[in-house]
Amino acid sequence: MSSQERAKYEGERAKHDVSLAKAAADQAERDAWIASAAAAQSAAAQRIEAHRNASALAVRVVQAAKALAAHKAKRTEQLAELEGEVAKCRAAQRQHGDRALQLEAEKDLLTRQIGAAEDDRVRLELEKKLAASSQKFADAARLSAELKALMTKIDTSRASVGTLAAQVEGERATQLAEVRREADLAAELNSETKELDEAKSVLLREHQGALEALLPQAESAQAELLRHELDACNAQLTSTSTSTSTSTSTSTGTGTSTGTSTSTGTDTSATGGRC
Repeated sequence: MSSQERAKYEGERAKHDVSLAKAAADQAERDAWIASAAAAQSAAAQRIEAHRNASALAVRVVQAAKALAAHKAKRTEQLAELEGEVAKCRAAQRQHGDRALQLEAEKDLLTRQIGAAEDDRVRLELEKKLAASSQKFADAARLSAELKALMTKIDTSRASVGTLAAQVEGERATQLAEVRREADLAAELNSETKELDEAKSVLLREHQGALEALLPQAESAQAELLRHELDACNAQLTSTSTSTSTSTSTSTGTGTSTGTSTSTGTDTSATGGRC
């Protein structure tokens, strides 16, 4: 090969090497761009997935809060009738107790009046005997008429005392029936309250779990609000669990106290005053 041909060959070879190097550089640039685009796409997909998860958790929190609000309304409606019946029952107990005390007072007054009338009867009988023995027949006749009228009054008063005693017994019996009815209502109210509190605990735990899941993904301002809401949820859950465990004993104690006070005719306004 001549020197001229060799130089030409070397020139062509150098051009070819430059072309290969440029193609390799272009390919490397394309590979880098593709990798960057793939990384950006992956990051975008992760952000979209994170946003989707956060949105789903936010929806879960909202749904849990709505479920709690609906349960609260249901609880109020469901217990209102029973609580109203308990209040009516306690009012009836006070009414019958007060009426029994009033009748007792009337009976005692009438009994004292009969005692005084009996004293008058003894006095009139003595005066009548003295008038008859002294042959004061006009006085004896007058005293006899007074004595007869007094005896009629005493008999009427004794009948009234018997009627009042029967009325007192009737009021006491009705009051006792109201006490027993209150105990039944209190037991039913306690059962309903316990069942509703157990359902509330389930809803509170769902709300708690939703808040705890959403909290790590929330921004700082929103996270602070969520923490406050979570604290309130935890407090309600603790309170509900405590009230559920003690509701039975509390209801029993209340019924016993009411029954004791009303059966003696004492005003139950202090104990007739939950959720």
